[in-house]
Amino acid sequence: MCGLLLGGVLGCGLGLGLLLHWLMPAIDLGIAMLSGHRATGVALLTCGQLLTFAEAEEAPPPVWRLRPLPCVEGLPYSVVC
Repeated sequence: MCGLLLGGVLGCGLGLGLLLHWLMPAIDLGIAMLSGHRATGVALLTCGQLLTFAEAEEAPPPVWRLRPLPCVEGLPYSVVC
């Protein structure tokens, strides 16, 4: 399964790279394929994040709370207490 997914990602990136190189021949084939793989990866990452965002439940409130820092008198540049 993982091999099929990896092959699909690489094939899609290769196809996008070849299309980019065909549309703009000034772009080298290697850079075009790199751009295609990058675009495919970003699209898959975004799709995965959107799918997990749709299934997410409301997060519980945090258990910890931030406490204010103690005031120290006599330090230069300190916030007035």
